[in-house]
Amino acid sequence: MSRSRLAVAALVAAVVLAPVAGAQQLTRSTARARPAVITQEDIFGAVARGEGYAQDGQFAAARREFREAASLQLRVRELPETALRQVAAAYYAEGAPARAAQALDELAALPAAQRDQNVRARALLDAAFLYREAGQWQRPREIQRELRTLAASGALDAALATEIERRMR
Repeated sequence: MSRSRLAVAALVAAVVLAPVAGAQQLTRSTARARPAVITQEDIFGAVARGEGYAQDGQFAAARREFREAASLQLRVRELPETALRQVAAAYYAEGAPARAAQALDELAALPAAQRDQNVRARALLDAAFLYREAGQWQRPREIQRELRTLAASGALDAALATEIERRMR
């Protein structure tokens, strides 16, 4: 075979076979496909897997599953309060209270939590405690001012407002 024919054959092989090889790589991916239609079973399945990992002490895997559950809930416009609290619990179990506090801060910042001031206040209250435990003092002071404003606004349940005042002394 002449050099020019060999070059053409190599070029044709590269053009024809490269997409096939790329498609094979995509189908071999280890990433789990996200469902097109999200059901409660999808969400409960992720939570159950997360709980199983947490019980086995596999906190990184548990966090992944709880985050997956939170992501699915957000896609169906549900507030992922429990899932993000579980993420925080997994960080705390690993001895990372600052990361746990950040997960709760993340929950408090969600638009759905902004509409449910009780969820937001509980997340902030717990985050402030965890930030203090981690030796951080600036963010708890900011949270304390925000919580006092929320408690004074009358937007919170009376019991939660009382708990905020008790814990923020």
